[in-house]
Amino acid sequence: MITLKSPREIEIMARAGRIVAGTLALMGETVQAFVRRLRLERAALRLVHNPATSVTEVAIDCGFSSSATFARAFKEHFGCSATEWRDDESKQRKA
Repeated sequence: MITLKSPREIEIMARAGRIVAGTLALMGETVQAFVRRLRLERAALRLVHNPATSVTEVAIDCGFSSSATFARAFKEHFGCSATEWRDDESKQRKA
């Protein structure tokens, strides 16, 4: 955790945050969408590389409030369920 001790440090962090938000805006992505995408991509990797971990556990570990919220977001982003993703990726890795 970062502890900001002076007004100057706070200003530097605020400026950095504005730069990141501006860069994402140029790329057509909000900060919220960027964070959501990173969480989903992290979950997708965990599903494939840790097949013994339940989908619910991956969802919670990646910051989703429930497995239902995760399931909707995952399907919207990847076009399939998390279980289908894991099974398809597993089959491709064995081939």
